[in-house]
Amino acid sequence: MSLELEQKFTSAVSGANSEEIIKSIEHALISELVADPNFLREVPLINDYLTIADDVTVKDFCEQQAINIKTFERKVLFYTGFTPKLLRNIKRFQMASNQLSHQRITNLVEIAYNNNFTDQTHFIKDFRRFSGVAPRAFQMEKISVKENVTYTYF
Repeated sequence: MSLELEQKFTSAVSGANSEEIIKSIEHALISELVADPNFLREVPLINDYLTIADDVTVKDFCEQQAINIKTFERKVLFYTGFTPKLLRNIKRFQMASNQLSHQRITNLVEIAYNNNFTDQTHFIKDFRRFSGVAPRAFQMEKISVKENVTYTYF
């Protein structure tokens, strides 16, 4: 929780009656939900990066967008909490896990290449890193578990 939100809550609960407290807490929460205009300006840039071809490097993307690579990396890290490379790896994992969950592809090599992993070993290693289990173990899980990991793409 941000220090600012904590201060808003502290002042909210010092209200005279419960109705005022509830209104103050509601106001504090709504003010936190308002999107930062700077963030809204950067979203299209980050989205463009995530939707370009995987073979385009961060450096190439920044040159195409006429933005300094360090500036871009700082912005992505600030607004997402991840580096550009890790963010792209997370997206790739999400796509692969959706395929494992909802398609009957039995060949892991096919899933690996569909999602731009260099080979099956690389796919298994990355998949285990993000999910904690091997792709086959993930695929064998009950459907209710898999439904909880359906991701939306950026």
